[in-house]
Amino acid sequence: MTTPVRGIQTGSRLKTSVIAAAVTVAGRRLVGVPPARTAINVNNGGTPSPGIPGVPGTSMSVDGSLAFRSGTQYIVFLNASTSWRANVSGTAELAGNVLANVLSASNMTYLILDSTGLNGARFGGLVVSNPNFGGMLTYTADDVFCRCSCRSRERAARQV
Repeated sequence: MTTPVRGIQTGSRLKTSVIAAAVTVAGRRLVGVPPARTAINVNNGGTPSPGIPGVPGTSMSVDGSLAFRSGTQYIVFLNASTSWRANVSGTAELAGNVLANVLSASNMTYLILDSTGLNGARFGGLVVSNPNFGGMLTYTADDVFCRCSCRSRERAARQV
């Protein structure tokens, strides 16, 4: 049985120390999530952001499975040295798109989702927020990576 998370608004944080019941997110944004000791299902319109806003390198821990359904958008932030990510002790089902908000980056590959298995699943696509950077998603049997590269050093220098 899943318990819908109600009242989560864009930019707000869930105010509990641990999520203990199964969670379904639909049509809302889940930001700065505390550890989840259960499965998380993200339905159409749901937009999970696994890190704490403004704190690079933070993550969301899920003791169970994490499922993205069609119409979801997984939001991650990248800076020059690290990214937000989800650490999942179970499997991850992937669908929807990844939105990579590039604050600053070097030509590097970022781990954005770590799980015990993807079962061949893939996100539908990648949108990079900063026009000075391009990106692509790569996969292993368990993990999802986002590769960022500067489109033009000259163009990026003018934008900063």
